[in-house]
Amino acid sequence: MTDHQMTLLAARAARMWLINDDPQVLVVNALQQYEVWAPLEDEGAALRLANRLRLSITHCPDGSSVVVTGDYDIRIREQAGDDLNAATNRAIVQAAAALGMLL
Repeated sequence: MTDHQMTLLAARAARMWLINDDPQVLVVNALQQYEVWAPLEDEGAALRLANRLRLSITHCPDGSSVVVTGDYDIRIREQAGDDLNAATNRAIVQAAAALGMLL
């Protein structure tokens, strides 16, 4: 699955109004304006997505990976590598996409 497809499924899970404007995902914000939604790059967008879907985020004590869990026994583990923030964002979006596939 591409990052774009994963982001679209995550938006679907969050029940966001969106436009599939490949390669970007545009969503309607609170002011009824379109804005680029990129939770893979934007920590704030990823955290809001996790909160909206009630996802749980756990970091391994040694910092090597992050685990995101959610409803329907969703469990995503992402290796941190050099960037724990990027790994956390990716795990959140993967978990949200998994939920989006169930809708």
